[in-house]
Amino acid sequence: MARSFSIASIRAHLARHGIRRRDLAKLLGVHETLVSHWLCERRGIPPERALQMLRALDTLSEKPIRPADRNVKADAPAMKKDHSAVK
Repeated sequence: MARSFSIASIRAHLARHGIRRRDLAKLLGVHETLVSHWLCERRGIPPERALQMLRALDTLSEKPIRPADRNVKADAPAMKKDHSAVK
């Protein structure tokens, strides 16, 4: 089955699966800035890199989905600061 290729679909795939551009760049063996330029359409993606990117997305999608923010534990309650202290 042939897959459609568009920058918007790649960005949506990254967001849907919680994949960072940094992780995709590492798997592709390129700098994170280059991946960012490709996804923001500042630079064109060479056809061979596009195929490599689609394969990499398949590989990364098989891994468990991580929480959106690594600094926040998934089951931790939200903490609010107490600003009611009397001076």
